[in-house]
Parts: sequence; structure tokens; C-alpha cells
Amino acid sequence: MSVFKEKKKIYFEWLMLLLALVSLFYLQSLMSSTLKTSSSIYRILSYSAMLAWVVFAMIGSRGQIKEWLSLLWPVLVCFLVAATLYLIKSNDNYLAATTKNILFFAFFAFIFLYYSRPGFEKFRAIIVAVWFLETVISCVHSIIFLQEYPDYARALVSPDMYGVYDGLQTYTMIGFYHVGALSFLTPAFLYRALGKHRKPGYESLVLIVCCLLFWFTVMKTQFTIALMLISSGILAAVMIVILERSKKEARLPISISLIILIALLILLLPKILLSLYESNLFGSVLSDRIYSIYRMITGLDVGNSDLQDRLYHYSLTLEGIRESKLLGGYFTRSATCGGHSEFGDMLALFGVFFFALFIWFVVNMFRSGYKYTVRDLRPGFIISYVIYFIFSFINTSLWTPIGIGLFIILPFSMHEGDLFPLIRWNLK
Repeated sequence: MSVFKEKKKIYFEWLMLLLALVSLFYLQSLMSSTLKTSSSIYRILSYSAMLAWVVFAMIGSRGQIKEWLSLLWPVLVCFLVAATLYLIKSNDNYLAATTKNILFFAFFAFIFLYYSRPGFEKFRAIIVAVWFLETVISCVHSIIFLQEYPDYARALVSPDMYGVYDGLQTYTMIGFYHVGALSFLTPAFLYRALGKHRKPGYESLVLIVCCLLFWFTVMKTQFTIALMLISSGILAAVMIVILERSKKEARLPISISLIILIALLILLLPKILLSLYESNLFGSVLSDRIYSIYRMITGLDVGNSDLQDRLYHYSLTLEGIRESKLLGGYFTRSATCGGHSEFGDMLALFGVFFFALFIWFVVNMFRSGYKYTVRDLRPGFIISYVIYFIFSFINTSLWTPIGIGLFIILPFSMHEGDLFPLIRWNLK
């Protein structure tokens, strides 16, 4: 009888893993450019898998419910507030999108807490392996596509440009928020490959190659903010690794040299940006953004540019915060994306109480992930969260692939033990 119960438990856990992977794959692909998510059957199956996983988790882990609720109650309160406001004013697209995202965030938290428990190393390894493989395939497909159709670089990261891809029907194309997730996952993976006690060998080589592939994909899609953040994150990771691997007596002069190098880079930044613009190294969209940043730094008028439009949206965010008087309000000047600052828009739309609850939830998720991250890899984990917060203040970032990357993939991939040996051992 005990053997039968043990087998039943194993089958139950594998069924839950399958449901979790189906749900995560759907959410990860939701904003990808070529996935036709309008199919009602596909949506019903994916949401059913998500709901079934939550129900099974609640039934099979009664002892964990109290711990889960202690972490999730701010999200549940936030979702209740958002849902109430949405019912009052149901024609607000941004409010509807934010409400949906909060629900997805709660689902991420359930999966993270469930598989973070001891005894679930195999399932953690499988989730990371599936996500990692899917992302690498997405990068390769996107780069191949852009080699043939370079003019579609910005269209590629837009969820509304299905029509331009009729000749390439694949669900693995990089999407706008997928690119955003890569901006903070790449430095973490790079730090894992170069970290203090990482073993030399093909595992580190594979991670470094994948990081370069991710970086190159972000560059090719001409997503400027993600490219700048990913470059700064890589630079920070490399500097920390250099300091960690240096002898103690050499750390002070090395630190001074790095500070001087950074100061020189900042001082020479306008000339560097201008030379990049004049070199025709990047596509037209990215070159125009680089030139706009150069003009802004040097005090010139940014002109009629994408950056000027972004600055206008930031002014709308500040106006919305001022008009809400810290109690929330309806910020609908740009219905689908607010003022282009996710944190600022949430503050303007829902007020201080809602915003404070959400930040409290994110901080708690950071604490949980930090606890499970091996000590030598924690700097890479911190770098990624810093990039996430910067991203959230200057862009719209709280969408599904970013949530999956932040709350699931990042803590699991930075877990105790080497990533690829763990996956190889658990997949035997």
C-alpha cells in the first residue's frame, strides 16, 4: 500500500510539473510576436492548466498554505483593489492589463514557493532547462529572421505585428517583454559562468556563449534600453569577478583603476555615442536612438524622435501622480501603456497603498530567492534585481516573460550547485 501511495505521489508531482510547464510556456509566449494567442481553445486549455496546478498545489501541500498566504496576501489585496477599479471603469485597457498581470504574478509566486522546497531539485532543473532551451531557440530564430528582414527589427518586438511574419510561422520568436527579461537574466548567467568558484569546462563555456547570443539578440532587435542595461550589467558582473579573483593586496589598486576607467567612459560617453552613430554599426532605429541620447547629453534638442516621445510619456506619468494626490486615480492618457514607467504608472493609477503592497511583495520574493541562492552567486542575483528595478522605472516591464524570469528562472538557475551538471544528473 505504501509503495502504491509513493508511486501515486510521484505521478501526481509529474502531472503538476506538466501543468506548470504548459502554463509557463503559454505565459512566456503570450507577448511573443508570432504566437496567435487569440485562439479561444488554446487560451481555455492554458488557463485550465494554470487553475488545475493551483488547485492540486493547495490540495497536496496543506501545510504550506499558511506560509504561501503570508507572502501572497499583499498580491491578493492588490488584485482585489485592481479588479474593483476595473469593474467601476471597465473600458480602461491599461487597468485591465495591470489587473491581469497581478493575477499572473500571484501564479508565479505559487510556483516559485512550491518548487523551492527541499526535494524538488529535479523539477527545478527541468523548468530551467526547458526555459533556457526555449529562449536559445527563440534567439536563433529571431537572428536568422532579422538577417533576411532587417527592417523589421523594431516590429519584431511588438506584439501587434503578426502580419509581417506570414512567411515564418513559429512560436519561438522573441517578443518585446521577452527581450526585457533577457536584460537582467544575461548578467546573472554570465556571473554564474565567471563566478568565484565556478568550475572551468564546457558548462561555463556554454553559459558564456549563450550570454553573448542573448546580448547579440537584444542588439539586433534594436531595443535600446535593454541593450544599455544588459551591457552595464555585464560590465558590473565582470568587474565584480575581477575583484573577487584578485589577491587581497591588489584589490585596492584594481578598484581605483576600475573607478578611473568608469569615470573616463562617462566623460567620453558623448564622443563614444557620436562615433557609434556615425559608424553605421547598428540598424537605423538603434542609431537614431543613440544619436538622440547624444543630443540630450550634450544639451541639444533631441528633435522629433522616439526618445522625445518617451520623455513626453514620462511627463504624463508625473502628471498622473500629481493628479492622483497619492490616493490613486484614472490615468488613461495612453490607455495601453500608461506613461511608459511601470512603477510610476501603478502609483498614479492605484495610489500609495496599492503600490507599497506590490513593492513589499517584490521585496519578499527577492528575499526568498536570495535565501536559496548559493552565496558565491548572490552578486549576480543582486545585479539582476537592480536592473529589474531600473527597467520598471523607465519602461513597462511587469509582463509575463519578465515575471517568469525574475521569480522562477533566476532563483532556480542561481541555486546551489552547478547548473548543467544538476540538469544532466536529474534528467538521467
